[in-house]
Amino acid sequence: MASAYVFLLFFMIFQANIGQHKSKPISPGSSLSLTGGRISWDSPSGLFNFGFYKQGSGFSLGVWLLTSPEITIVWTANRDDPPLSSNATLELTTEGKLILKTGQNKDKLIANTMESAAFASMLDSGNFVLQNIHSDIIWSSFSLPTDTILGGQNLPAGSELFSRLSETNHSTGRFRLKMQEDGNLVLYPANTIDEYTEAYWASDTYRKQNLHLYLNFTGELVLVDNNLTEIKNLFSEPTLNKSSTIISRATVDVDGVFRLYYYFYVTEGVYNTTVKWKEPEDLCHVKTFCGLNSYCTLYDDQPICRCLPGTDFVDSSEMSGGCERSFVDQTCDVKFLLETKASIEICQKGSRRVVLFHSLFQDGPEKYDQQ
Repeated sequence: MASAYVFLLFFMIFQANIGQHKSKPISPGSSLSLTGGRISWDSPSGLFNFGFYKQGSGFSLGVWLLTSPEITIVWTANRDDPPLSSNATLELTTEGKLILKTGQNKDKLIANTMESAAFASMLDSGNFVLQNIHSDIIWSSFSLPTDTILGGQNLPAGSELFSRLSETNHSTGRFRLKMQEDGNLVLYPANTIDEYTEAYWASDTYRKQNLHLYLNFTGELVLVDNNLTEIKNLFSEPTLNKSSTIISRATVDVDGVFRLYYYFYVTEGVYNTTVKWKEPEDLCHVKTFCGLNSYCTLYDDQPICRCLPGTDFVDSSEMSGGCERSFVDQTCDVKFLLETKASIEICQKGSRRVVLFHSLFQDGPEKYDQQ
């Protein structure tokens, strides 16, 4: 209970700090629409927007940094849902609920809160928030990160960031960053358990419980405890000009690398972008980077995925997507399998799988299914 109280206090301190940024209140009854009117709400400086953005054949709802020529997505609502149609609308209702209407007579609650929101705000920190009549933050996008944390945002113990599926698909991807409750910050392939044998990078802060990953407003990436004491500094820039407009973001990228980006403001929508820190340094150290039946090698310091002998890339345009068998041997011949007695055989024939279920007590397969 004491630990939970300390964390709540810790979280309130961060939220209060974030809440100090100027904002333009969004009143109940306000809405966003793809068929007319406005499609996003911007922060006071215009640096960040919350609203609908184009994804694939449809749209998604999220927060982005207004960069050029492409916007930089930093948060996505319901990231694993199908793309929205152009009929979708978002409304902050007069009852204080943030509701997404998909145009299919289906309403989805975007923010689950215990009390009604008096207004919403898109803050200059990149945090989209709902606030009560006392201006207290009752919900924030910062509390539900996807693949990114921004300056002023923390990743509490027990929380994770998941990479996106591809540069253009913001669904949950193949890699994750876990702020473990044992104090270690660890990178894993997505579909693994929290065991050191599965990890491909760690902060080596094991046994320092209840640590939080914090990207502060000056761009320092640090691990702190519940008393806000710095335990480990992952990156800091001593010579940074604090008077310049700099936005920092730390992201688990599509390739499984955790990178810290600095955006140095030049003019509206234009930034000089620099990768200040990353782990691991070598892409070939990212477990499963090359997918099944393949391995990673360096060529002129650039990672290249190669298929194991007898296999070809599943998708030649996406060489990190793994490889599949490129030949058929006798055991994958249906006629051969029908004439043999085996328990279960699963074969691959090009890109088609032939699955045959055999009986140990009959002369042939009971059933087979081609997928």
